[in-house]
Amino acid sequence: MKEFIKINERDNVLIVLRDYLKDEKILLEDKEITILEDVLKGHKIALQDIAQNEDVIKYGMPIGHALSDIKMGEWIHTHNTKTNLKDLNNYSYSPEFCEKILKTSERKINVYKRKNGDVGIRNELWIVPTVGCVNGIAQRIKEDLMREIGDLKIDNINVLTHNYGCSQLGEDHLNTRTILQ
Repeated sequence: MKEFIKINERDNVLIVLRDYLKDEKILLEDKEITILEDVLKGHKIALQDIAQNEDVIKYGMPIGHALSDIKMGEWIHTHNTKTNLKDLNNYSYSPEFCEKILKTSERKINVYKRKNGDVGIRNELWIVPTVGCVNGIAQRIKEDLMREIGDLKIDNINVLTHNYGCSQLGEDHLNTRTILQ
């Protein structure tokens, strides 16, 4: 299993896929990177020194800029980066929750009876990116999975791509979220 991933060749960050402790080493493209502080799984580290105000690049695109100088191997998060989005002074989250809760008797699913008497359902893996800018990554996940594992003995693997999500706010964001649900 991979322990880190560099998503795009232009990225100046990588994502760690397990927790890393300070002073651990990562070897990427013949470059040894020393982790400068504890970094939790799913977070970013700098692949190179990033100067203050320089863009932080992930997915091959700027996702923000450095608030201060960031050293190679340093954890990248909200304490040392800021979004490049402008003109957003206030944002509030006001979810609207559905009051009706379905009773088990109201739910319907299609099942089939197996030879041994157990009940079966369609066995599919769905990869649903929440933002359109990672559609290619979602497709790559499917391809890598198929290459690494081979026959999963499931009915299908679907990548459900769309072109929305990035920087959406208000009703625009609500529409995309509703469609994804």
